[in-house]
Amino acid sequence: SGPAAPCCRAAHDQRETNALKRCRRRLQNGDNTLHKLTLSRFNDRVYRVLADQDEHVGNLKFINGVWKFKAIGYEKNGDVIPGGGPLTDRHNTTFGALDEALLNAKLAPDLRNNRSTLERT
Repeated sequence: SGPAAPCCRAAHDQRETNALKRCRRRLQNGDNTLHKLTLSRFNDRVYRVLADQDEHVGNLKFINGVWKFKAIGYEKNGDVIPGGGPLTDRHNTTFGALDEALLNAKLAPDLRNNRSTLERT
């Protein structure tokens, strides 16, 4: 598939902006924990990994026959930190299938135990 139409990119950018705003509000209120991870299809080979209210914490990419988790973090100014964020220690974790239960089993325990933050401080 080709690049997204401008209207689709704009909608995607707006969702990212809204998620980042929710993330900042949560952090300002002292809540820095993530609870449940979900998947959102980006294309056939990439799924976004979202925490709580659509907060982007990484991607699952289909590479060499396996799904590989790629962590994503954000600076306070909104700049992307590839390999960063609350799941930086799980960057490059592999999965045999797209399965939210397995994703949560492998990644979510770290979120609860480490009280990870969504942004670099």
